[in-house]
Amino acid sequence: DGKGNLYFARDPSSDPGIYKRTAAGSVAKLHNTNPHLNSKMLADDQGNIYFSKACALYKLSSSGVETLIAGAAGQCGMQLGNLQSTRLHQITSFLWLGSNSLYATVDDAILKIVLP
Repeated sequence: DGKGNLYFARDPSSDPGIYKRTAAGSVAKLHNTNPHLNSKMLADDQGNIYFSKACALYKLSSSGVETLIAGAAGQCGMQLGNLQSTRLHQITSFLWLGSNSLYATVDDAILKIVLP
């Protein structure tokens, strides 16, 4: 993020979750969840973290609340439309665009996702 923090997921066999490593080197667990370990994570300017798991895109608020924002939890496939009814294949990467939107790569497609 803009403050030099690094966000990462830990292997499910060793205390899974989302972690933050500060620029000073300290590591803290932020949330008890099991994101897709090959997924990228990113933080926006408000300190929210975006990550993928089970073919869906999630937002972890700066207060620690996890919210499904695109896709259907545990339902893979490709069906575009309203964010809550969209089904996605495995999300391989995403990029924050600012102004509540991001790009996500899914299989052979690049999707622009505009958040509510």
